[in-house]
Amino acid sequence: MSAKVGGVSRARYDQIVSEDRQLVPDETKIQFKIGDDALEICPLRDWGGSQPAANEDLFGVRETLEMFADDIGVSCSQVRTCRYTVGRWPRDPRVQGVPFEIHRILEKLDDRLERIASPPDHPRNR
Repeated sequence: MSAKVGGVSRARYDQIVSEDRQLVPDETKIQFKIGDDALEICPLRDWGGSQPAANEDLFGVRETLEMFADDIGVSCSQVRTCRYTVGRWPRDPRVQGVPFEIHRILEKLDDRLERIASPPDHPRNR
């Protein structure tokens, strides 16, 4: 085994990996929180519902999500992605320890709830 990984020692590399692994669950929590908040601010609507309804304020979905993204300091595309994924994953079927990105990848599958509940070595998931 090499004494270096890239420009750092193997020990330093292992330390960096250990520290960063602890951040991944936080990133997932943040993405779900942003998505939950964006969904609360702008619930998902049927096709064609991006414009404000007669009884709503001035802003449509795009303008509202852009304002929210600007106000929290992230891109609007990130807010939109988080919002859509959260809309496909209500709180109960979300699996703790499974990264947001996996939930995002599975969001379009009809059997996503069953797939995420099955262990990775399950024959159906191979």
